[in-house]
Amino acid sequence: MEKLDSIEGRSEEIIISKQEGTQLFVAGTEEEGTGDFVVTEEDMYWWCPARSTGYLLHYDQLVVHAISRDTERFQHPCIYMQIEPSSDAEGEDNDADDDGDARPMEVRVVLASPDQLEATYEAMCQGQELNPCEDDSDDEAEAMGNPGANISGGGWVFSSSFAQEGADGPEGDGEGVAMTEEGRATMQRLMAAMQSTAHADNGRDGDADGGDGGDGVDESDMFADAEEDQ
Repeated sequence: MEKLDSIEGRSEEIIISKQEGTQLFVAGTEEEGTGDFVVTEEDMYWWCPARSTGYLLHYDQLVVHAISRDTERFQHPCIYMQIEPSSDAEGEDNDADDDGDARPMEVRVVLASPDQLEATYEAMCQGQELNPCEDDSDDEAEAMGNPGANISGGGWVFSSSFAQEGADGPEGDGEGVAMTEEGRATMQRLMAAMQSTAHADNGRDGDADGGDGGDGVDESDMFADAEEDQ
């Protein structure tokens, strides 16, 4: 996430979505003002004309983005994001853990109308699909299924590497993405929702394979009977 002092030269970018009158909150509840949130085929940016300042967000820095309607944790429905810090960041509000790794920055975009959340979210998904991470292979994408699928109607989306490895890394060794306490609590709820959805889908698949009303035949019993008959 980089600060912008000008948006000159961006008129040539193909715009997928532009929402005016949006509020940007960085690192929790720190409001940056009111401006335009623009999603293009190359990147995203928020621009405040009154202050002539803004932020540039690259798709490859997007760890997680979602539609959040949880007004108990934040006062407005919004687009919730976790952004990897820029490698050239000058220590801007990015906490570091004991190993010196910078934490993702939590960003919220509050739209003028909550009715536009879905459209903006879909535009971000479209832009992300046009800018896949270099480390993500086609096999990984197929294994994850549709990265834009809603989870329990919440509209949560993960980058493929994050969805596979989770917050604690591929081996659960704590080497994954460092998070704030709020971010980790949010992620735990999301992972639980994912598991619940997956179990429900597996249950439906099992019912289909076993026939109607649970009358499917247990293969282990079939083989046991065959051995006894011999």
